Amino acid sequence: MTKMLKVNQLPPMKDQHQLYYPERPQDEIDLVDLLRSLWASRLLIAGVVLVALLSALAYVYVTPAVYRSSAVYTPPAMQQVRTMVSWELENYPVTPEMLFDEFKAKLSSDQVRMEFFEQQVLGPEQRTDLADGAVIQEYRKFLRRLDVKPSGPKDAQLSVTVSVDDGDPMVAAENLRNFVALANQAALQALKDNFESVRASKMAELKSKMDALKFEAQRHREMRLQELEEALAVAQSLGLEESRVMSPAYGAAELPKGEGMAARLIDPPLYWQGAKELKAQIAAIKSANYVLYTAEELPRLESQYRHVRTAHVSTDGGLAYTEQQAPLPDFDPVKPRRALVIALALVAGFMVGVMVALIRGAFTRRAPQGDSA
Repeated sequence: MTKMLKVNQLPPMKDQHQLYYPERPQDEIDLVDLLRSLWASRLLIAGVVLVALLSALAYVYVTPAVYRSSAVYTPPAMQQVRTMVSWELENYPVTPEMLFDEFKAKLSSDQVRMEFFEQQVLGPEQRTDLADGAVIQEYRKFLRRLDVKPSGPKDAQLSVTVSVDDGDPMVAAENLRNFVALANQAALQALKDNFESVRASKMAELKSKMDALKFEAQRHREMRLQELEEALAVAQSLGLEESRVMSPAYGAAELPKGEGMAARLIDPPLYWQGAKELKAQIAAIKSANYVLYTAEELPRLESQYRHVRTAHVSTDGGLAYTEQQAPLPDFDPVKPRRALVIALALVAGFMVGVMVALIRGAFTRRAPQGDSA
């Protein structure tokens, strides 16, 4: 007879076949509880946001507004540069790029900036009242309000942007116009000074060449005069008044030597030209224009010297730039940026409020556990 086993007498199942259900960790964050905690601290979060908003409004109200006026400049036109230079020097070509580079250099020059600061910003009366240290501090503040930014590729910066900040938009635009005008005047003056220096150097070079040619021509003139005067003396002593030369090229001539003998001369002596012709040559050589005929390069050099001497640069009303964007007043302040400050204050206030609420909720949950322990 088969033996029946009861249920409670069955052997227990092995551990490896049992199902495992992990326990829920005690430090797991429940999102629902987190939202409930934040909602419970909504007044605290709103208070922190309100404080941040009021602080931002106070900052915007207390901080003085700063306005900016900007302008963009490019190289001048070629026709504009040509009207300033009457005669272009060979080794100093005046081009729009060269003039615009000089203008950009003057915009960044400390000398021009200091001159503008003392004349337009500080004023002579205030300059005498302030000490040297205070003047330097004011000058540094002015440099922070002035900005010059070249634009374009590094190898060819085709434009430059100049901006000036001030508490009054009209004053900012006026200061920008005056500063650019002062830099333009300094650039044109530098162009004129450089042109005059190159012109003086070129004139000295041409004059040195002309003096060398005149000296060489004068030496040949004196030597020729001496030869002609000696030949004239021989011709007069021989009684040769007329020329005995048979051809202008000094061809062959028969000179009787007595008893039918003759000598054939290929190059007859100079006195054979006769006293009359020798006197005419001496008179022609003693004239002032003789040097011009003996020095062939002298007329050309003298003409070039006259042109260089009359060359000049006219800077009256000239511009070293082309204005692409005029310096107009902008009534929208660049500092402080009200909308950005308020938006950042709201975001920062909300984040700080949430952080404070979470810290408060954490301490609140731990307090009952400590009491129960």
